Amino acid sequence: MAHEVIYSTDFNDFAEQKEIAAGCVHLICLQGAGYFMMEHRPVTFSAGQLVVVPRLDVIGQCHAGSDVQVAMVVADAYFILSLLPQNHFGVSGSIDLYHDPVIPLRPDDQQRLLDDMQRIGERLSLEGHHYYNEMIGSLLLAMVYDIFDVHSRREFSEAQSHQGVSMLREFRQLLESGLPEREREVAYYANLLHVTPKYLGDTVRRASGMSAVSLIDMHTIPILVEHLRNPKLSFTQIADLMNFNTLSYFGRYVKKHLGVSPSQFRESGIKKN
Repeated sequence: MAHEVIYSTDFNDFAEQKEIAAGCVHLICLQGAGYFMMEHRPVTFSAGQLVVVPRLDVIGQCHAGSDVQVAMVVADAYFILSLLPQNHFGVSGSIDLYHDPVIPLRPDDQQRLLDDMQRIGERLSLEGHHYYNEMIGSLLLAMVYDIFDVHSRREFSEAQSHQGVSMLREFRQLLESGLPEREREVAYYANLLHVTPKYLGDTVRRASGMSAVSLIDMHTIPILVEHLRNPKLSFTQIADLMNFNTLSYFGRYVKKHLGVSPSQFRESGIKKN
């Protein structure tokens, strides 16, 4: 089973890959400039900048000059998340990028990321490779960590703060503590934060562009994948560890988020979601 990953040097593909569920865009502008609408606000970029959009469905109208040159990788965000360890920069980083998706690149960073993307592009045609998913996953992981390195150096100003950021930070801290292994209901976290589930959900969406459920799932999935990769744990044990009421509910959750059943995941070595 091949994962949904696309490499392109055509800017027009930037707005035309929305069939990828939970698609995450990584675009380097090599020449020229352009802009796109991101949930009703314009975002501009130019040569020497990296654009990372955590979700394709927030992208609206796009335009670039005739001289624009780009390199771009679009990949299912859940596939990327499944490759990362439990405690990683990805979720909090994606929230920051929702507010400011454009990152200036040093020449060495740009070349490194361009090399990462081109390697991915070169290997995408090898779907007959017996370890295709693992190979593409490894190349994606290298690119993502290089992006994390660049992004971690970027300082965020106070101008980026907004109402609700404090609650979002508290919510993220709860999620990063490991609670999603057993607690996946918005109401549980709302109770800890002394607000209603609706208030928490509305605040999280305004502050991050994501639903509270999506953020919970994004922290749950790496834990789930780690347990599934452990052959010493039976599915019943995993369901119990993760507080699923029934084994069938556990199976449906795995199928929904990983695209395969628990047994198929283990049998094939698929690392999706």
